[in-house]
Amino acid sequence: MRHALVLSTLTLALLPLLAQDAQAAGDPTAKQLKRALITTWAGKKAEKVRSGTADSVMAGESGWAFSRLPARCKTSATAGLAIDKRTWGRPAALSMITAMGHFYGETLITMAKPPRQAVPAGCARLKVKYYNGKRITVTITKVTDLPDISGAEVSAVKTTLTPSPWPHLSHPEFMLTIVRSGSLVMEAYTDSADGDVESAANPFTEAAWRRASGRLSG
Repeated sequence: MRHALVLSTLTLALLPLLAQDAQAAGDPTAKQLKRALITTWAGKKAEKVRSGTADSVMAGESGWAFSRLPARCKTSATAGLAIDKRTWGRPAALSMITAMGHFYGETLITMAKPPRQAVPAGCARLKVKYYNGKRITVTITKVTDLPDISGAEVSAVKTTLTPSPWPHLSHPEFMLTIVRSGSLVMEAYTDSADGDVESAANPFTEAAWRRASGRLSG
């Protein structure tokens, strides 16, 4: 249930311009962000742990958006901050873990003003055709049952597929949560095969944030 996130390739001429504002004084380095990632969950170790620039840590990896979403619906709210050019060149870190029948992902990055997490216009409910020709309804909604995190801004968006395009998954849901305190921004992604993705996503997000904020504070 990991879905392709298409990222544009940076040109050599563009890289220096994007990196000029890559790291404000006092912000953690990519290596420090990597050490702050959650790398074990429910007894399982991360399959991927990497650091670098925001564009490089996600390039070539599965992303957070449902692969059949139209391009206009693949924004930072549904696909992650790595598709936002304002993050390119910034230090970032990424981990991916499969545990208890769920796929979990975490991204850490620093930026002064992350984009507002909002459902893209015209994308709240739409019909798409899956690879097998089956037409499904994709619903994207703001989540109200958020992780219990104090002292930070928290928002989340959930994607639901009806009917399921996969016979072995009864009610697939994907949730992307953004937690921000100061310039530190964490994305936590969770999927669920049988609905109620919040019950899997929120404990993971809370644990990931405790680790990140604890390691990077002070």
